[in-house]
Amino acid sequence: MVIAEAVGDEYTLAARMSTYSGAAAVLGWSGHEVQWRGPLPELGSRTGEPGRVYRDAPVEAIRSVLDRYAVRYVVVGDLERDKYSDAVTTRFDGVLPRRVPLRRHQSSIEFGEYGP
Repeated sequence: MVIAEAVGDEYTLAARMSTYSGAAAVLGWSGHEVQWRGPLPELGSRTGEPGRVYRDAPVEAIRSVLDRYAVRYVVVGDLERDKYSDAVTTRFDGVLPRRVPLRRHQSSIEFGEYGP
């Protein structure tokens, strides 16, 4: 299972769902990956993908990125809105047919299920 979620610096809330669930992420903490694995071409190609998914890509390109990494769940929460813009709240309409809202404390998070 692969999760798409906000990417960020080490020891932040970035990649929180993959970190605490044990699931893979498209990319979590890029600096941490470089520290442990060294510079890899794959890391460079993945660095921009979350930004494309959450902010820049047209709908068909979103699907292409999600398919490339076999993403099953997309996280849309306060962290993604803060990093990529409030538009992520509606960005996946028509892409993620099933969404599960989760409220915890003051946060609002949705998990969108992608794929069959």
